Amino acid sequence: MLNTSVISVFRTFSKEELKRFEEFLLSPYYNKKSAVVNLFNVIKKNEPDYNSPNLERKKIWSRLYKDKYFNYGVMKNLIYDLGKCADKFIELQNYERDNKLCGVILMQEQLERNLISAFEKSLRVYKTLLADLKEDRDYFYYNYRTLILEREYTAIYNKTNKEITAEEEKEIEFLTLFYLTECAEIYNTLFVNSYYMGKKYHNDNLELFMNFMEKFEHGFGGIIESSLLSLKLILDINDKSIYPKLKNIYIERSKKFSIPFNISLGITLREHFSRPAGRGMKDYLKENFELSQFTFENNFVPSDKNGYIDPFSFSGLVSTACSLNKTEWAEKFVKENIKKINPEYKDRFYNYSFVIINMKKKNFSEALDYLSKMEVNGPMDHVSIKRFQVMIYYESGYTEELYSLIEAFRNFVSKNKRLAESVKLQAVKFIYFVKKFSDLKFNYSSEVKFKIEELKKELLNSEVINKIWLLEKADEFV
Repeated sequence: MLNTSVISVFRTFSKEELKRFEEFLLSPYYNKKSAVVNLFNVIKKNEPDYNSPNLERKKIWSRLYKDKYFNYGVMKNLIYDLGKCADKFIELQNYERDNKLCGVILMQEQLERNLISAFEKSLRVYKTLLADLKEDRDYFYYNYRTLILEREYTAIYNKTNKEITAEEEKEIEFLTLFYLTECAEIYNTLFVNSYYMGKKYHNDNLELFMNFMEKFEHGFGGIIESSLLSLKLILDINDKSIYPKLKNIYIERSKKFSIPFNISLGITLREHFSRPAGRGMKDYLKENFELSQFTFENNFVPSDKNGYIDPFSFSGLVSTACSLNKTEWAEKFVKENIKKINPEYKDRFYNYSFVIINMKKKNFSEALDYLSKMEVNGPMDHVSIKRFQVMIYYESGYTEELYSLIEAFRNFVSKNKRLAESVKLQAVKFIYFVKKFSDLKFNYSSEVKFKIEELKKELLNSEVINKIWLLEKADEFV
């Protein structure tokens, strides 16, 4: 079967993109080889998976050249040419979507060709585009690029008019603001990744960078202040004064910021609360729920290229709502918004959501039914399904099944090499506490209260999955 990079590219194409790519291939400007068009037409019949046995080189050759012997070299070159065309198509697709980049390149070419009248017209149109942009690093970057072009234009035009001057200071300001927002985003990503990898990120230049952010004078306080506060929030989780400031900027000024910047800001705020909430602090869940609601109501949710929302943000909100006993709200939310998830994952996250909802409503039989519908596509799916099974068996009092599952779950986690160490550690801790609680629940003794207080203290200081549920189970003994 044909298994090349060009097939990988075709798997990412939508039906509309396949149609446009065929039109692209038929353009003699980009492709003059009819055999490349014919090769695409043969391959296209096997979309969307392109896994058919018909996609074997010799079988494709027989469709292209019925009366000729198979020639590996010719076939290889055809596939290569088709791949180059696919790469060029992707490049042009991206370019055409980015009207900011298109405008800058057009004006630059007009200047180089001394098309001054055309440049002046393009500049007026482009400034209207910039005026409608929301603030983010692209906003600063393209304002900077425009000012460069204006300066070059002024240098040419000043041959006859000495009164026009370029705004060099504004140019420097936009360039600096682009640098600050770009670096702040990179630092933010480094901090988050370091946290989940269990490492402490250190950079000697960080303090200098943050001091410069605070002292640099400009007219865009909201976006730079929020970028700085995002860094401070990650660096010092115990400083209670930072979060309210950042949240206020997010709520009050989000309409001035671009959607990508708002998405990043919302993630930072929720990330701040996911850690304490993971340690069982319910007050933080309420705040996290309200933040998540705000992001969904304002369409500040991460999405793929087709506009489908991030399913993990979706399920996270459902889970948080259920932790706050908002099961009716969660059920309504799922039914109204499940269509916004990519159809490929829709059933999976629908079933997952109703496992959580029915668990919270103590409809354990229904929860088990939804759980049985979930597909296992990898070790993380296996962990998710097994932990829910453990919780359902515990709640339902299926002691024999529970203890058998605990042992099987422990063996799976310890022996699976594809699971990240952080996941293994949290899953092992989960199994440990469930086993302890099960021993106390199903073998009641007079020492339960003493033991549960010790276990609860240990639980509060542990990194473990489903900590909120475990704390609820601990409280049931008291």
